[in-house]
Amino acid sequence: MGAVLGRGNLAEALRRVEQNAGAAGIDGMSTKELRPWLHSHWPEVRSTLDAGIYRPQPVRRVMIPKPRVVCGCWGCRLRWIG
Repeated sequence: MGAVLGRGNLAEALRRVEQNAGAAGIDGMSTKELRPWLHSHWPEVRSTLDAGIYRPQPVRRVMIPKPRVVCGCWGCRLRWIG
């Protein structure tokens, strides 16, 4: 767990999240809001991670339509049509 929570690893993870600039998660927080939020809440987040009591929020499920591919749910095998 020490390598995961290492300063360099966390800085790289944050840089990648900001670089990807994806859509907001289930909490509605954008990637632009993440760094300021972490600056003010990091001690609490770190202590819950160290104590092993951190429970992440659920992931927002989004179905992305793809041409010529059939999939009814996550974890399904994709079947090529055509």
